[in-house]
Amino acid sequence: MSTPWRIVAAALGAALALAVTPSAHADEPEGSSTPRIETIIDASGSMKERSGTTVKMDAAKAAVTQLIDRIPAEAPMGLRVYGATYPGEDKTTGCADTQLLTPVEPMNQAAKQDAKQKINALVGTGFTPIGDTLRIAAEELGTEGNRRIILVSDGEDTCAPPDPCNVARELKDQGVDLVIDTLGFQVDAKAERQLRCIADATGGQYDPVGSDDLAEQLDDAFKRAWNPYEVSGSKTSGSDRCATAPLLAPGQYTDEVTHTQERWYKAKLTVGQAMRFSASMVPQSAYKTGAALRLDYYLPGKSHAWKHEVSVTQNWANLISAGTESDRLTYKDLPAGARDGEICVKVSGRIDSVNKTEPIELLVATAHQEVTADGAPAPDESSTADGDTKVVPQASSSASSPLVWPLIGTAALIGLLLSLLIRTRLNRGDRS
Repeated sequence: MSTPWRIVAAALGAALALAVTPSAHADEPEGSSTPRIETIIDASGSMKERSGTTVKMDAAKAAVTQLIDRIPAEAPMGLRVYGATYPGEDKTTGCADTQLLTPVEPMNQAAKQDAKQKINALVGTGFTPIGDTLRIAAEELGTEGNRRIILVSDGEDTCAPPDPCNVARELKDQGVDLVIDTLGFQVDAKAERQLRCIADATGGQYDPVGSDDLAEQLDDAFKRAWNPYEVSGSKTSGSDRCATAPLLAPGQYTDEVTHTQERWYKAKLTVGQAMRFSASMVPQSAYKTGAALRLDYYLPGKSHAWKHEVSVTQNWANLISAGTESDRLTYKDLPAGARDGEICVKVSGRIDSVNKTEPIELLVATAHQEVTADGAPAPDESSTADGDTKVVPQASSSASSPLVWPLIGTAALIGLLLSLLIRTRLNRGDRS
C-alpha cells in the first residue's frame, strides 16, 4: 500500500475511534460543503501598462488560462471581469462595466475551452468598480456553504461609493460565509491598503504579485479556496524531548510547528493495545515546495524508533498529513512486571514558510483490547464489542452534546481524505 493510502487508512481508523464516545469539547466547526469560487479579473485601462517586459493584461490572461487548465473538473468556479468593455469617460456607464464570463459551476473540457477564449479576448479598457463587483459576485455564489472570491487588481477602486472595504465588512456583518483573497498586481501603497482591508475584513489573505509570479500566486489562491481546512481541538504544547512531553489522553489537539522543529508527545498504552496517532500540518502561508511531516514512536526507555511514518509533498498542498497505527504493545516491550507504558511520539515538521510557524492538528486514539499475562483479553468495561477501546477525551470546562464528537471525528476524516484526493488531482495538474 502506498504512503498516501496508508495515511488515509490510519486517518480512517483514528476518526472512527474518536467517534465512539461523546466529547466534552464544545464549539467545534461543522463540516463544510464543496466550496463555490468566483475569480474576478481586473481589465481596467491600467492593465495595458507593462510589468517589466510584459503587459499586465497579457500576464493576467496567461495566469487565468493556466488556472483554468489545472482546476479539477468538479470544482464550481466562475469568472468575472470588470472594466473590460467601456472605453469612454462617463463614470456611470464605466462603473457598471462588470460581466460574468462563466457561471459558478464545474467546467468540463468544452466549458474550459470557452472560458479560455473569453479570457484571451480581454483588453485593458475602462474603470475599476471593485465594490459593486464584489456585491454581485457574492450574490452569484449563493447563500449556503463555503464561498470564496479571488480578486486580482492592479489598483484601487475608481467608482466608490460603495467603498469595497465597506462592502467586505457589510458581507461579513450579514453573517455571509464568504472569504475574499486579494492579489495586488504591482499596486501602490494606497491600493495595497484597500486590498488588504478587503481580505482582512473577510478572513482572507492578501498577496502582492508581479508578472513573474502572478500565475503561481493565483494557483495558490485557488488551492486555498478549493480545500479550506482549519485545525481544531484542545490546545497543547509539545516538548523538545520525550522526558518532558505532555501526556495526551485520546482526543483531538492543536499545536504549532516551525521549520525543522521536533515536537514530542506521550500517550499511555496497556499491553494488548495499539496506538492510533495522526498529525496534520495546515499551512497558513506560502511555503517552499518539498514540505514533509514525520512521526516516530518510541517505547519506554528505548532510543530507537518502534514505528514511523512519513509524508512528503513535492508540490503545494493545503494539508500535509501523516498517520499510522502502531503494533500492539506486548509484555516484552516493557520493563519486567509492567502492564502499561507511556509511548513517546516525535512529530518532525519540515516546512519553510513565510509565517515560519504553522498549525498542526493531532488525533490520538487507542485500538484493541488489553490482555493479561497469559494473553487472554482483560476484562474492561470500556472496551467495545469489536475489541477497540473506547476513547475518553480529556475533560473540558464546556459542556457538549453527545452527538458533537462523532461529527467532529467524521469531519476531520473527510478533511483528511479530501485533502489527499485534491492534492493528488492538483499535483497531476502541476505535472501536466
